[in-house]
Formats: sequence, C-alpha cells, structure tokens
Amino acid sequence: MSTWLCYQLVFRAESDVCLGFDRLGFVQRTRYFIPAHNFWAAATVALAHGSDMNYGKAGTEAEKNLRFTPFYVWRNSEFVFPWNDPAKFERTYVGARTRATIESSTATAAEGGLFELEYLISRPDGEQLSLSGYAWVRQTAQCDLAGLLRFIAIGGERKYGWGRLRLTTLSEASDVFGHAMKLDEEEPRVTLDNGTILPAHLCVAGCKAAMAGDIEPLTGRTWDAAKGPGRAPANAPILCWAPGTQIAGKMSATVGPKGVWQACVNSGGRSPEIAD
Repeated sequence: MSTWLCYQLVFRAESDVCLGFDRLGFVQRTRYFIPAHNFWAAATVALAHGSDMNYGKAGTEAEKNLRFTPFYVWRNSEFVFPWNDPAKFERTYVGARTRATIESSTATAAEGGLFELEYLISRPDGEQLSLSGYAWVRQTAQCDLAGLLRFIAIGGERKYGWGRLRLTTLSEASDVFGHAMKLDEEEPRVTLDNGTILPAHLCVAGCKAAMAGDIEPLTGRTWDAAKGPGRAPANAPILCWAPGTQIAGKMSATVGPKGVWQACVNSGGRSPEIAD
C-alpha cells in the first residue's frame, strides 16, 4: 500500500512574482523558479488560516503530511527550465523595477536606498504566466490539497499584491519531472538516472555521486512561540547542490519535509530540515 499520493499542480500567476535570491550591485535578483520550501510556507499559512492552529502547529502538520518540489514556468504543457537557455529565459520571463528604500522618519528616499528589483513577469509575451510542480500528500492525512492551495500568495512584495497564484489544474502524477518514484516508504523517493539535471535542492552531505553545478547554503527564519512568524533564528545553513546541477551516475533521493532532497543508498533515508 502506498504511503503517499503524488499530484502535479499548475498555478496561474495573477501578479508578478518576486523570489528573492541574492544581490548583485544595486540589483536584487530573483530566483527563476519557486523553491519547494516556499510552498511549505504557503501551505502552513493556509492551514493556520483554515483552522484554529497557530503557525507553529500548522507548520509541523505541513511537515508531517506534505512534500513539494520546486515549481517552474509551465508553457504549452511543458516545463521551461531556466538552465536550458538562460539568456532566452531572462529576456522572456524576467523583468525589473526601480525601487527606493523609504526613511520612516522623513518619508523620503534613504541615502543609497535606490535599487532594482527583479521578478517573474505575470504576462510574458502577453500570455498569462503559469508555474507547475509536484506535491505529495500522506495517505493518512485529511487534506483537501485543491482546497488548501486554491489561492495563495508567495514570495516577496506580497503587501503590494505580488506573488498571487491561483490553482488551475491538479492531477495525479506517475512520475516527477519524468523521473520514476516510490511512494510506499516513509519519505517519497525519486530515482535520478545518469546525466540527469537535478530538479530540486539536494543536500551535499551524504551525496557520493559526481556532480557538476552550483552549491548554495539554504537557510531562513521560522516560527517563534513568543514573537510570531519569521522571528526565530534559522538553524545552521544546509549546503545543497542547486537545481540545474548535472548528475554523473544513477542515484535515488528522498524528499524531505521542506523540499530538500537527500541522496540515499537504502530505503528510509531522510532529508535534513530547513527553517523558513
């Protein structure tokens, strides 16, 4: 009997989407995909708002029963991965706006506070932007995934109306980005073939395969019982191979509670946790 059910989800972007990455000079760059832990955070908010749970308890519930992959641009029923043609992707899907940091005491622009903010354009080439990825739901969970995620806000600048996503399609999936998976273990497991391009963050620790790509530390902030959401200091950063990394050799990986994959040899491997 399967422990998990897997679904492919497609969202329509109803506003521009800003996914803060790093800063290059005065440009605040965006990621070109939505990381999995952003969806864990969105599910946490939805669970808390739809029940009497606080954010801490809702986050624990989401960690127990839900798993997500990153979400990528979806066009003409195909994934558009940013690493396939980075220049074309940037021309088509990435925009930038000039912003200024406001000094609260004077309500004027702060000295040196001018910057550019990148984002994913909600209507590239005049068409509505769609994003797609996968979610796993534990069989024993009482979870209406379509109802939970029917309308979410994700990423930065949400107070200005950015990051609004509406669920348009939810369908059962038999693979993940074309890769085989196992659903009858404690954690979902994905098989990655030789030469595969990694579609998610994979923990460096424990990974024996030869890899060619970027390594980045994943960290964040989480719920504080006294101060509220986003106030607790993050745990130690998790060093991960970034999506877009090429794998030499066949391997399998388990999917952790906040979307970090862990290379494994035997069944039952678990991914480390990342705070948000």
